[in-house]
Amino acid sequence: MNVFAIRHGETAWSLGGQHTGTTDLPLTDNGRRRAERLRPVLAASAFNLVLCSPMRRAQIHEVAPGWLIFRDGCPGGESPEQVGARVDQVIARSRTVDGDIALFAHGHVLRVFAARWIGLPPSGGQHFLLNTGTLCILGYYGEIPAVRVWNEPLLD
Repeated sequence: MNVFAIRHGETAWSLGGQHTGTTDLPLTDNGRRRAERLRPVLAASAFNLVLCSPMRRAQIHEVAPGWLIFRDGCPGGESPEQVGARVDQVIARSRTVDGDIALFAHGHVLRVFAARWIGLPPSGGQHFLLNTGTLCILGYYGEIPAVRVWNEPLLD
């Protein structure tokens, strides 16, 4: 079983390093091109489960300089531990599926997902840099949860 973790495509704000919050921004032309490059890779797999995050991120650095989501959480929102618990529920659900899984979400939650998949605390997500429109695959080394592919760009 493999979990294909796919970050959403590039937007003007993700390109500039801004947190999107609840703003629903369209993909840039580059974001659409990169998302299109994922099509043949994903079409080659038969997914037994496909999950898509409804969550959005928040713009914080202006009011809390030095803020780090993996340490401080989201003011008025989830703590890193709460995000970890939410991710743990998705991981538990994933591990009951017999076959590959596609998981589409935002970068920060996918980074926490990778950390929790291999047994790190939610703050471990800070060590997994993740660009937009890239491919990640989580699986197993024998019986041990492992990262197979991380932040893999798909070239033109």
